[in-house]
Amino acid sequence: MDPRKTTPLLLSLALWAAPAGAEFKVCASTPSLGLAANADLDAEVWQEADGEKHQFSDDVYGTLKDYLDRARLSLARPVPSLAGFAEITSSEVARLPVTFKTQGIAFDGATPLFSWRYGLQRTDARYKETLTRPLAIPPDIQAAHYDPARRNGFSHIGDIDVAGGRLLAPIEDEDNRTKPFIALFDPKTLEYTGEKHLLPVDKLPHGVPWVAADAERRLFYTMNWNSQDLQVFSLDDFRWLRTVPLSVVRGTSPVVRVQGGKVHEGMLYLSSDAPGRKRVYKVDPDGGGALELFGFDEPEKAASQGLAFGPDGSLHILVLAPYSYDEVFGPQYEINGDDWNPASKLLHFTRVKAPLRQRLCASP
Repeated sequence: MDPRKTTPLLLSLALWAAPAGAEFKVCASTPSLGLAANADLDAEVWQEADGEKHQFSDDVYGTLKDYLDRARLSLARPVPSLAGFAEITSSEVARLPVTFKTQGIAFDGATPLFSWRYGLQRTDARYKETLTRPLAIPPDIQAAHYDPARRNGFSHIGDIDVAGGRLLAPIEDEDNRTKPFIALFDPKTLEYTGEKHLLPVDKLPHGVPWVAADAERRLFYTMNWNSQDLQVFSLDDFRWLRTVPLSVVRGTSPVVRVQGGKVHEGMLYLSSDAPGRKRVYKVDPDGGGALELFGFDEPEKAASQGLAFGPDGSLHILVLAPYSYDEVFGPQYEINGDDWNPASKLLHFTRVKAPLRQRLCASP
């Protein structure tokens, strides 16, 4: 049965709800091209998969103390050095499985990729590590971020993405917010390709927390931290193209504290670490209309991070355990979401009702 012939009343209601004078398009060859987000046409329903939550945890204190002591010693020398950051051993890496699944997630085909503040990891389909680059931040980027006078300016990798055989990693200077970069890696080897692009600081004055690539349209997206504006860039030459202000067309909460994003079926999906209830939004990247799809509850100070769509269309969201302090070594060894976290989990969601627009525009 042709779904385009079975929902005339719903279509009429959607057309009636369109702004006066607007050119209202229901279907297009490219899903998001020229289509304004509509609460009736684009709403969809997701359900968390029962029993499929993956927990990642480990006792990290001893290893982290040794590692941090070496790094601090290097920085305390008369001529500060970053050498301490390169001295973590393979045996130490094996004791830190969680720290490489804390910031972002993407898929290279069917293979999951993860990021943490300083590195990258590939896993198998059950999220068991197969390759880890614990310190993947390129030295040239870390050197550009580090401030010898302040002895800070440490780089931070956010939510990653894969497009055209390249892994895109957003790397910001978390301390001084000076130079937001996109660095390119080989998704198979996790090796830095040597290519990096400095994004405009005036558009991203508080860093580049995530990147979402639209390979079909040759674009990528990000947002300044906690802003309401989507920044659009060319995936070919990494030029800034335009700013798209976001406005919620379905839901009661503004889009805040976005920690991750991915393009799926032409629309942009965002993970919001909102105070209280965590939320997922579906955004029209051309017009900026945002639909709140669903929310989920986590303990206080837990952090919703990156998200990604698997090859089967399922949605996966990283959530960090609540922030805490190490009572043994003191507050200088804070265990928090951006540095060292003792636990995280990966939530899995399945779409149980597709958007009306998809059903209307399906081929007969």
